[in-house]
Amino acid sequence: MKSWSNNLQININVLVFLLALVTILFGFEIKIPAIFNISIAIFIIFIISRYFYFWGLLPRSIFFMIGGLLLILGGVFLERQRRKTVKQMKE
Repeated sequence: MKSWSNNLQININVLVFLLALVTILFGFEIKIPAIFNISIAIFIIFIISRYFYFWGLLPRSIFFMIGGLLLILGGVFLERQRRKTVKQMKE
């Protein structure tokens, strides 16, 4: 019973991740900044929720140091890319 639950969790996580990526690409293709921005927000919420999901799997101090650094760097990169993309859509 435990492996069925784990497989379901993995499948749902993969599905949400792929759905977020598809909506990002969809918003980019049709050049509507609102859809693009909302899909980026959904993707960020997904990543942050996974960050807290793995709380018990690693020692907390290392987890927060590495995870926080990755989230900050990823956030900076995504925000720069989002601004460039929205600017291109408006042109």
